[in-house]
Amino acid sequence: MGMSTEHTAFLRLKNGITAPRSGCIAFNGQVVAEQIGAQIFIDGWGLIWPGDPQKAAEFARHAAAVSHDGEAIYGAQVVAGLVANAFVESDVAKLIESAVALVPSDSLIARLIRDVRQWHSEGLSWREGFARIKERYGYDKYGGNCHIIPNHALIIHALLHGGGDFTKSLMIVNTCGWDTDCNSGNVGCILGVLGGLNGIAPHLREPVRDRMYLPTADGGRCITDALSEAMRIVNYARELRGLDSEKPKNGARFHFSLPGSVQGFSSGVHLDGRLTGSGRLGTPTFTPPEARKMGGYGMLASPTLYSGQTLSTRVAGSGAVSLYVGVY
Repeated sequence: MGMSTEHTAFLRLKNGITAPRSGCIAFNGQVVAEQIGAQIFIDGWGLIWPGDPQKAAEFARHAAAVSHDGEAIYGAQVVAGLVANAFVESDVAKLIESAVALVPSDSLIARLIRDVRQWHSEGLSWREGFARIKERYGYDKYGGNCHIIPNHALIIHALLHGGGDFTKSLMIVNTCGWDTDCNSGNVGCILGVLGGLNGIAPHLREPVRDRMYLPTADGGRCITDALSEAMRIVNYARELRGLDSEKPKNGARFHFSLPGSVQGFSSGVHLDGRLTGSGRLGTPTFTPPEARKMGGYGMLASPTLYSGQTLSTRVAGSGAVSLYVGVY
C-alpha cells in the first residue's frame, strides 16, 4: 500500500485505522508486516528499562505493533530485552538465553536463535556460520525489501562470535552484509551498554566526538550529539517513573556532564574537508558540507544557530578568547 512498512502503517493511521490494527498482518500482509523496521527502532525501550528485560519487551511489543506484526514483533522484543539486560549481565551467551525466553519458543525467531547458537557451539568460524545462515534464512527465503529474519540472525551471530568485543562484533555484522546500518546499530547499542565507554575503542570514538545527525520530521533535532540524546532518553525514563527531568547546568545545551562527553567539539571545524587553525574549538550547528554529496538517503536539517538569536558565553581564566562562527 505504501513505499515501506512504516509508510503503509502511516497511511492506515491517517485513514483512521488505529494501532495495533495499523500494522497487522490481516490488513498489510505477512511480508510487509514482518520487515525489519520493528527491530531497528526498538533499542530505546531497553535503555528506558535498564535491568528489566520483561518491561522492555512489553513496551517494545506495543511500539512495534503500530507498524509491524508477527515475527517482527518477536524480533523487536528480543533486541529490547538484550539491551535492557546488558546493564546487569555481561555474559553474551546468558544475555541471549534470557532474551529468547521473552518470545514464544515455537516462533521462527526463537528457532533461528537456537540454530545460530547451535552452529556457534559446533566451533564453526563466523564465515562458516554465516554460510549456514544464508542457506537456511537468506534473503531468497524471505520476501520484501529488508525482512527481519535474515538480519535478526546476523545480530545473534555477531554477538556470539564477537564474544562481547565491540570492534570485532561490528566487523562481523558489517562484513556479513545485508542491512548493515541497522544490524550494526543494534549490535553497537547492545555492546555499548554491556562494555560501557571503555569497551569502545578510542579510534572509533575520537573521529565521531559525540556528533549525531538525526534527519527526522523534526528538523530542529537533526544537529545533535550523543550526550543530548542520552539525556533525552534518561528523562523519558524518569517521566515514566513519575520523576522530575534532569537538567544539568540549568538546561544548558552544552554541559559535558557524563564521562568522556565532548558534545561534538573538536579543534577546528570542518568547512571544506580540512581543519582550521589549531587554536579553535567548534561544534556543528548545521548540515556538514560533505553531507550534501551523500547518495541514497538525503539529510535535511534546520540550523541550531541562525540570524536573530543572541549567543552569550562566560569564560573563566586568563588569556584572550573570542567567539567565532564558521560559514560555508
